[in-house]
Amino acid sequence: DKTDKESWQLRIKSITESTDMITYYENVLIDPSTICRCTGLKDKNGKLIFEKDNVKYFDDGKYRKGFIVWDAGWYMWGIQVSKNCIDGLRCFDEDVEIIGNTIDNPELLKEA
Repeated sequence: DKTDKESWQLRIKSITESTDMITYYENVLIDPSTICRCTGLKDKNGKLIFEKDNVKYFDDGKYRKGFIVWDAGWYMWGIQVSKNCIDGLRCFDEDVEIIGNTIDNPELLKEA
């Protein structure tokens, strides 16, 4: 439970649909590092691809692994393969398969 200034609070409004509409608010702490942007692209299984997703894809006759990043220098979504290598996601989006994400599966970063 994070309660420091690095956490965000999100106020959620819930409405139950019935004859008696009940509205209540709930405060939820959000770790900003877990919020990821959608790329607008889908992997080969039809799942939306998000920033920080771990993916595998076929390139140059072999499977490679990496994670999704925004490359501000090229203004594009990319696959971070190593510290100095980012492949353009658009080049491989039909072959990309999501295998996890860096938040829930940090061990996959070591494999990338």
